Amino acid sequence: MPLPDAQSGLRCRHALRQVAQAAGRVPISRYSFETVELFRESVEKWQREINQRRQILRSVPPGNNASHSPQDDLQFYAIEVNFNSLSDEAERGFFESLPTSFHLPPATVDRLRAVAARMLRQSENYRSLLRDLNGPPAP
Repeated sequence: MPLPDAQSGLRCRHALRQVAQAAGRVPISRYSFETVELFRESVEKWQREINQRRQILRSVPPGNNASHSPQDDLQFYAIEVNFNSLSDEAERGFFESLPTSFHLPPATVDRLRAVAARMLRQSENYRSLLRDLNGPPAP
């Protein structure tokens, strides 16, 4: 059996490293997906329960000792910012490869802030929140 040449050995090590890195990320990604879904479901349930209680409080006649709830229902906005939403593969790879650290170079912090702002602007829930905070447009 011939010995592998240096190039095939490098390719093999590179491929093994990619597989190991992917295997290491799978449980974290799965856990994160499940956590995000659980959070969304919990927020929706919490919102429904709070608004039902507020509706009951609104139905109490004035003059009782019960406090009255504002007329508007409470609205939650689940806003997810995720590097997977980046369409540019090189950019996504850069951010996904960053270490989980509180010590990043200033230029990297600037890039993170810029991409986070861009992803927020692209989020429909974030835009809905901003519209609702600004109120209806002036006539």
